[in-house]
Amino acid sequence: MPEFPRNIEFHHVPNGRHDFEYRPYDGLTDKFEYNKDVKAKDIKNYVQEIIKQVNENSNLVDKRACIMDLLRDESIKALLKNRQEESEGEETDADKKSKQEVEEMVFYWTKRIKRQIIDELKKYLPEDLYFFVAEKQKTKYGHFNKTRTIEDINTNEKYFLKESDANSREIKNARSKCLTTISKAIAELEKVGKEMPYIIAPRMIGQTRDIDLHSSKSLSYASKYEDITAIEDTLIEEVGKSEHDYKELDENDAIKSISAILDCLRGAKFLASLNLSLTDLNTYPIGKNFGINNKNKKGVIFDLDGLQEIGQTMKFLISPKEDDGMPMLDSLSPEYRGFLIKPTTVTGESMIWEIGDSIYRLSDIQLMISLESRNLYKNPDLNSFWFKLKDFSDKMVADKPENRPPFDICIIKIEEIIKKLAEKK
Repeated sequence: MPEFPRNIEFHHVPNGRHDFEYRPYDGLTDKFEYNKDVKAKDIKNYVQEIIKQVNENSNLVDKRACIMDLLRDESIKALLKNRQEESEGEETDADKKSKQEVEEMVFYWTKRIKRQIIDELKKYLPEDLYFFVAEKQKTKYGHFNKTRTIEDINTNEKYFLKESDANSREIKNARSKCLTTISKAIAELEKVGKEMPYIIAPRMIGQTRDIDLHSSKSLSYASKYEDITAIEDTLIEEVGKSEHDYKELDENDAIKSISAILDCLRGAKFLASLNLSLTDLNTYPIGKNFGINNKNKKGVIFDLDGLQEIGQTMKFLISPKEDDGMPMLDSLSPEYRGFLIKPTTVTGESMIWEIGDSIYRLSDIQLMISLESRNLYKNPDLNSFWFKLKDFSDKMVADKPENRPPFDICIIKIEEIIKKLAEKK
């Protein structure tokens, strides 16, 4: 009986396979004791430790996950002298400045050492082992596609990184299956030259966890680097303020925003054709997972954490929360509102409800702004556009899933409303 590596946690699963999640052991992060200087020999030794652990994993996905863990800043910082004594008493402005300088120094050297480690790793890694470097990105709004990018050092391509937290192995495995289904389906479309179905194409990296062993495990996936802006960010002056800060859209911006949401509806239809539903489109206040690709101006669904199989019992639910931590029920499709107290079945029609609810909210906001600014009768064509959308979206948010119009009818009707406004411009 072979001895299992001590840094690997094995789990028995019903089909007889033994899956595991990589977990870095303390010996590696403590390998170097905060030396005054990091020498070339230290980097080479660290790389050999990485190679050793990578080779203990049996498949490509797990190797990627292993490398991701060992190249986290927290691991590399162990090579640096970055301990700072906690000061007694109240922190002064000078203390804060000193701490900030230390943090900036550590960040700078971590990135430089990371690049040296990568250059050394290239000597040992086979070409078929894709290998990623995590970099945090500063952004005003904090959507996942802007918060972290990763680079494939074999191709020099950049990707967005998403680490999708899950509370259980069952949820993580189910989410991994859904993401793999989408990835394969999009790859098939690309083979025959068909257009991307308004959803990011996920590229699986593997199951990782933070250096902090008490933190939750996560499932990592990437998507090709694109300039994506959340639709809501194009509609409001500043994220975090009240609805009164929404802009009054002109005809061009109205068509742009609704056309992007319509593309996301097409993406939802594609998901449903794969027997998948995205259960966290988060329609409060206006679908935060709806984006606009600034290159081709098309809508895109860019966060896939809420994927679940249609017809299955719902395993989790991600939603905006009230101050007491409970879900905002009015942001949830009606069939999901009893999730916490009774078994709930995942539906594809819930995506119709959530998108319809976003269109209803946006239309209502725009009509309210128009009324408050006394422009309700100055631009009758634009206001008619919002009234028609609000009227049709009211059908999309029917309480019972079977009473909602199917995807094709929704797409055709919204296309007609957009076309009529475009013709009157």
